[in-house]
Amino acid sequence: MPNWIRNKLDVNFNLVSDNIENRKKCVNDFIEKIMTNIKYPDGDKKIFDFNKIVKSPYNSDTDENYQEKQEWRIKNWGTKWNSSNCFISIDKNFYKNISILYDTANSSPTFIIKKLKQMFPVLSITNKHIYQGD
Repeated sequence: MPNWIRNKLDVNFNLVSDNIENRKKCVNDFIEKIMTNIKYPDGDKKIFDFNKIVKSPYNSDTDENYQEKQEWRIKNWGTKWNSSNCFISIDKNFYKNISILYDTANSSPTFIIKKLKQMFPVLSITNKHIYQGD
């Protein structure tokens, strides 16, 4: 059983443009590049998809090579599973900020955040985390 970590990713778009419509497009493009819709029995949900930032060489979460997959994820993502329980908040008045709350297993995705900063150097990106427990 993992110890769940609650994370908050804050992204600031102030330096992108003074024009709200340009920032809105950048916000939507950013979300498209990092989030994935997942179908669940109770409806579709978006997740902060680490695979969209650092692609795993493994195609699925089958039991085959399970330990190897987890080791790869820890080495390349900073955590053993993809995110879960994601909630996104967008400043729809000015499109200057977005926040994504999400959970990870045992640790924060430090390598994912580092890669995000490399992919989007003009954005101010911070990730905060707290230990949440079981």
